[in-house]
Amino acid sequence: MTTQAVRDKGAEQSKHELLTRRIVSYLVLAILCFLCLFFFYVLLINATRNHYQIQRGFSFLPGKSFTTNLKNVLADANIPILSGIKNSLLVAALSAALSIYFSALTASGVLNVILNLFFVAALHMSVDGVAIATVLSNAVSAAILWGFLLKTDKVIRLEPKKLRIDGLCLRQILRIGVPAGVQSAMFSIANIVIQGAINSLGTVVMAASSAAYNIEVITYDILNSFSQACTTFVGQNFGAGKIKRCKKTLLLCLLEGIISLGVAIALILFFGKSLLTIFNGDPQVVETGYIRLMLIMPSHLFSLCYEVLSGYLRGFEISLPPAVLTMLGVCGVRLSWLRWVFPQYKTFMNIMLVFPISLAATALLMLAAVLYFRPSRRYAHLQKSDGAASAKIEG
Repeated sequence: MTTQAVRDKGAEQSKHELLTRRIVSYLVLAILCFLCLFFFYVLLINATRNHYQIQRGFSFLPGKSFTTNLKNVLADANIPILSGIKNSLLVAALSAALSIYFSALTASGVLNVILNLFFVAALHMSVDGVAIATVLSNAVSAAILWGFLLKTDKVIRLEPKKLRIDGLCLRQILRIGVPAGVQSAMFSIANIVIQGAINSLGTVVMAASSAAYNIEVITYDILNSFSQACTTFVGQNFGAGKIKRCKKTLLLCLLEGIISLGVAIALILFFGKSLLTIFNGDPQVVETGYIRLMLIMPSHLFSLCYEVLSGYLRGFEISLPPAVLTMLGVCGVRLSWLRWVFPQYKTFMNIMLVFPISLAATALLMLAAVLYFRPSRRYAHLQKSDGAASAKIEG
């Protein structure tokens, strides 16, 4: 009887611990969901307000100018929405073609193209049709992954009934993931403010900046891939006790990234004006957009440096300092520039100068962080020889 009572008490305590973990997890997820959706809410609210109301500051309540704003956008020849949708369809089609070679989820990309054509061409929808197509294709992609994980016989097999939240793993994920997420969010916050300054310069500048941004994404994806690769391989080697390989990974990512990015930048700048005419044929828009390309494309080399360096630190579970330094280098410099420098010289060139300056400052801060922490030297004592590692695996 005593043994049974102890077992019942232990089972009851386990249930309480599980319930507590679930409640904490749900609260954390709810907070993260709010942070992700808040800026979309800001964009939707501002779409219903006029220029004067937006300048007065943010409001949680929608305005009454949505119809007027929509008519102005559709009537403005410098903002060709339908042309932009067609270009988006073209990009989606090319992305789907590439995914045939580089992705196991080809069905998602193909479906995205098909749905884009259906909603835009058949149902004559606009940006909302493209957005719905993207959401649906992502849902299908998630369903494919879910089904694969349920049916596979590999170690990654998913058994929903056995899903549990491990407190230690959750803390480690949040400790590394939340600062990394904040680091990415800093760009969105700073870019929203910069976009407001760009909008104040007129529709030609708005159209030119938007067209150039669609081209910039190409080089950003290149540099971001090397950052992700650096984090992944450094983390794997750090866990395996191969500290020397971590430093080698950093150097290879920087070298290969600079070469790949340099080639892409050279090609984009050479064909820059021709690429801009795909989005907008207005000569003034093309010339203004090329100004942005000339200033931002080379500065992506700074982005590569600090993205790879921050990925290197995150691989060693050093995640908070890169996020803080990004906040200072990206948000701090850009917001300060728009607060004190831009009002003195309200030109498009003046706004664009903040990109190379802020990215260079962030790269220097991240280099200083790597030199300060020196993770390869700090964890050198964890280095394992190949023989020792093999023996441990066999044992």
